[in-house]
Amino acid sequence: MILLYWFKIYIHKKIVAETSLGKNLLTNVSEEFYHILLLLY
Repeated sequence: MILLYWFKIYIHKKIVAETSLGKNLLTNVSEEFYHILLLLY
């Protein structure tokens, strides 16, 4: 679970550094996915 969390942060920062569009897209998708993971665990 912690590894998934750190992976999310790593990808998020990577995309943020590249484009704001990528940032918005990743934020929307990964936040939804992360909430689902929290519900599962």
